[in-house]
Amino acid sequence: MSSSCHTWWTGERRARAPAGAMRGGVADHPGADLRVFIVHHDGKTLLEIGGELDLATVDGLAERLELIVEEGIGDVVVDMSMVTFCDALTLRVLLDAFQRLAAAGRALQVTVASHAVTRLLEAAGVSWLTDERDLPAARRTSC
Repeated sequence: MSSSCHTWWTGERRARAPAGAMRGGVADHPGADLRVFIVHHDGKTLLEIGGELDLATVDGLAERLELIVEEGIGDVVVDMSMVTFCDALTLRVLLDAFQRLAAAGRALQVTVASHAVTRLLEAAGVSWLTDERDLPAARRTSC
């Protein structure tokens, strides 16, 4: 069993941190509040997201998902239980990653969605992203 972990912070709402400062290998965005944690384990990728996903932070999520798609390491499970805010930009990023992974024979599933994420997915009519039963049997994953 092989596993590896990576943690990136793309902002921490600290007034004293200068704009563009590097922390954890990713440039901060002023006022941003997003935590991204990636674990590769047994041919799957778990992406844990916490904080706010909006115009100031969604690029950090998009960049991480892009890396995961390009790495080609199995299906992707996205834990969004700690997301406190998200908007349509988040949805665009998730659906883009879903489509790119599906084209490569891989899957993306949102698990343990927070209230904010659940509300967004339901309003957009894509709550199936959270339901493992709606994924093809060969693509069902858990990490």
